[in-house]
Amino acid sequence: MNERRTGERATRNFELLLQKRPTADTGKTSPSHVVVELSASGMLLFHLNSHELYIYISASIGIAIYPDDGIAHETLIKHANIVPRGRNDFRFFDSGLNQHLTGRMAVGSDLRRGLSHGEFEMHYQPKVDRA
Repeated sequence: MNERRTGERATRNFELLLQKRPTADTGKTSPSHVVVELSASGMLLFHLNSHELYIYISASIGIAIYPDDGIAHETLIKHANIVPRGRNDFRFFDSGLNQHLTGRMAVGSDLRRGLSHGEFEMHYQPKVDRA
């Protein structure tokens, strides 16, 4: 009987520095090429002590461009990491997205602070069916 177990999900972050902005047609340095190459196998099968071990591979790439999206290395990495993306996908950083996420984080922070300081009140509004 084959026993199937799921293991940990491992995430690895890599940084890639390019001299020019990647586009769909820049060959092996294009984001789409990197995604295709990394996910082409989709799954690797290893045999370990008479057990089959499946490793699934996918890539998601967030891209921040120097100097448009930041000057400091840390800023570029932060901006590339906050770009929402799916499996086997890539997206470029957008400053409007950064403002949206910053606003959402501020609201969340304010709500948590208000809850911890008892700044909310509960009011009940009865619903009456007059029919």
